[in-house]
Amino acid sequence: MISTHPDRAAGLAFVGSSAYAFGPILFAQGAMLAGLIASRVLYRGDSLLSFKLWAGGFVAFFVFAILGSLVMFTPQMARGRRKGLADCGPLAQRYVEGFEQKWVVGDPAPSEELLGTGYIQSLADLGNSYSVVREMRTIPFGLQDISRLAIATAAPMVPLLRRSGRLKNSSWALLEWCSDDLTDAQLNHKPLGRGPQSM
Repeated sequence: MISTHPDRAAGLAFVGSSAYAFGPILFAQGAMLAGLIASRVLYRGDSLLSFKLWAGGFVAFFVFAILGSLVMFTPQMARGRRKGLADCGPLAQRYVEGFEQKWVVGDPAPSEELLGTGYIQSLADLGNSYSVVREMRTIPFGLQDISRLAIATAAPMVPLLRRSGRLKNSSWALLEWCSDDLTDAQLNHKPLGRGPQSM
């Protein structure tokens, strides 16, 4: 485990990204659920909102089924994070003590200027490395991986929202306005537009 790896997962972030290969399978499962819900709503008269807990549990179950097995890396990653903090802590302490003695408490040589010196950049790099270790995750996947798999599972159910009338956003309103305007213009042989006609 490399605790200072920039992916903040000890170099194992690629394991979480590999779960994207299951996206088509999750999409197919979501399509099956969407078809089942649609048949209940259309032919049995059930309310679409009565399936919201069912759909949410369905998405959560399949996302957990894909990513849950990756929790096996958690003990090793947790130990790697603790070891990284234990190793980087004394190193950072020694460096900042030397920096303070040289540039803050002590009097540097007249030929040495603080502006442009490499000590400042090294101090910033050390701080970044320590932040990477401190922010290291103990699971090889993040919220982005979870959200992408959840979207792939829930995407086939989005058209059902149109059936419930809850997707009446500005895009649908614009399309309906354009359709009605074009129909009126064809029937009345008038220019497009709903504004008042000038006399």
